[in-house]
Amino acid sequence: MCNNYHVFRSSNAKRGRGVLTAIFHTYSAEVISTNSPLEQVDLLIVKMHIKNVPVLIINLYIPPSTPIEDYGALLDHLENCCDLSNYCIIAGDFNIPELYACLYDNRSPTNLYNAFVAFLTFNNLIQHNRVLNANGRILDAIVTSDAISSSIEHNIEPQVKEDSHHP
Repeated sequence: MCNNYHVFRSSNAKRGRGVLTAIFHTYSAEVISTNSPLEQVDLLIVKMHIKNVPVLIINLYIPPSTPIEDYGALLDHLENCCDLSNYCIIAGDFNIPELYACLYDNRSPTNLYNAFVAFLTFNNLIQHNRVLNANGRILDAIVTSDAISSSIEHNIEPQVKEDSHHP
């Protein structure tokens, strides 16, 4: 526990990346898995309880130019290892550059976009993030089960320097 938070990490020193989830100390939390079906993908699954209701938090990093087949394997893994039907939050860098353009600008969908939307639809999940980065793209998706309402907005007064690719 660090500064009143339970801090959970999944990282691979060879790649120099990782993912981190911090849960306020008043909530019980435990790591469910750090095992990704793909060596290049960082994955952390934490279960926390809010008023005795279990909530899954899935944090991931998918590198740019990951083949669509690997996305499929990862999404299948999440469906098989997690109960996505109740309270679930999936957050991270999905690196689907066409996400905003296909969702909100009516651009022709790509195969990767279609696979992502099929995953969302099949599991009753909603993508909430509409905050664009410096390139006019959404790389960091915030996905929740439809039982969770959420509003994601750009912070106009960040407390730390903002990364232009991940605002």
